[in-house]
Amino acid sequence: MEMKVTGWSTHPSEHLKPNQISFEDEEAYIAQKDIINIFTDGSKTEHGVGAAFCVLTNDIWAYQWSAKLNDNNTVFQAELTALHEAVIYASHLPNHNTSKIHVDNRASIMASSNSKSTNETARKIFKILLSIPRIKVSWVRAHAGNIGNERADQLAKDATQHGQTYSHIKLPKPHIKGLLRKKMLEEWQTSWKNGDTGRKIYNIMPSVSVRPLTGLERLSSSLNMDLSLPTSKDFTCLTAIIAVVVELARHFTMPRSVSIQCHGYEEASAKLRKEKKMYQVSSRGLLARRRKVHKSVMCIEELRP
Repeated sequence: MEMKVTGWSTHPSEHLKPNQISFEDEEAYIAQKDIINIFTDGSKTEHGVGAAFCVLTNDIWAYQWSAKLNDNNTVFQAELTALHEAVIYASHLPNHNTSKIHVDNRASIMASSNSKSTNETARKIFKILLSIPRIKVSWVRAHAGNIGNERADQLAKDATQHGQTYSHIKLPKPHIKGLLRKKMLEEWQTSWKNGDTGRKIYNIMPSVSVRPLTGLERLSSSLNMDLSLPTSKDFTCLTAIIAVVVELARHFTMPRSVSIQCHGYEEASAKLRKEKKMYQVSSRGLLARRRKVHKSVMCIEELRP
């Protein structure tokens, strides 16, 4: 499982050269003959996860690399893997050659240029860039017609199906947590289904869930009820409780006395509507009286010498 790394990857005083990292779209500089341009990309489709990079030298595709990652790896991991392999490739080139790696993912560039990145692969990239200043990394706009970026993108997509297996990247932590969560729920459901206690509650809620019940709609759904609760702001919590108790009484066929004591949801709702109407009438009368008093005060002020 991929774990976060803490602390500094190098001494705090060591930094990359100012011109090594660029977040400007430098497509215009790709045509320079004295620079080896490397394009990277990562992709995740229904077929899997792939990473790739290709090398353009003097308008000739000199080299390309691609690999298929685990289907549960993320796109970010694929992007970092492609950048890492591209940096390793550039580090083995002759010292007089300047290599510029073009990446269409800003997050991977930011992680790789940060000496305190918590990602292990990003830290490896940072150390190589720090030791070889002639390797530069720049951002390029994705799907903007850049021939190098489009080629790397296609290689990464092809690698999701036909690429060589790349097993150096660990599975992401969220995926492991998801597997454990799924296994826990399966065992919990089996235990709840085959248990000897709580059978009355099981008849109401046969499925387990780690999500809390929020609102009467979720409760009514669990109990197969149709409360048809009003949405008025004057619908109080007490009325809601009365409605639930009434439906529970019906569900469990409780004695009639219990249902009578609850007064019934319909009666409570009708009473609320009546009270609301009376409140609105009284509010309008109070407002009219306030306006009349205000008008009288204004008249007195006008008569004052």
